[in-house]
Amino acid sequence: MNIQIISLFDPETESDWLIPDYKTDGAAAIDLRANIDEPVVIPEGVITPIPLGIKLNMSKNPDMAALVLPRSGLGGRGFTLMNSPGLIDSDYQGEITAMMVNQTNSPIRVNRGDRICQLLFTPILRPRLELTNAFSETTERGEQGYGHTGNT
Repeated sequence: MNIQIISLFDPETESDWLIPDYKTDGAAAIDLRANIDEPVVIPEGVITPIPLGIKLNMSKNPDMAALVLPRSGLGGRGFTLMNSPGLIDSDYQGEITAMMVNQTNSPIRVNRGDRICQLLFTPILRPRLELTNAFSETTERGEQGYGHTGNT
């Protein structure tokens, strides 16, 4: 399957960035890069939108969505996505933007082309919801919520 992409990076100077790709054969997601003209310094505790330099056309695949996820190496250090995961619907065709949040104790500098998050394509199920007054079948767990299995 193919997904059309528009890259907003410069083909003359940023040809390696034009089409994001999987870094290894086993990678589930594609690294996305910051599409900013000047470096951005994000103070601690601040949320900053960072455009990612690509537009997607998934309109031929309405049973698909894309999820913008943190990169594990950055997220583990406290630089992550505020709205994680970010959902890209199949009919959205604008530039993808990441709402990055600095949860560290010092400012973080983001440069043009820095890999700051990743994109995962996923199938979507869209069941019809059926209103009822009671479930036709119940489970052993039923309505037992948080902590119902104990603390250990």
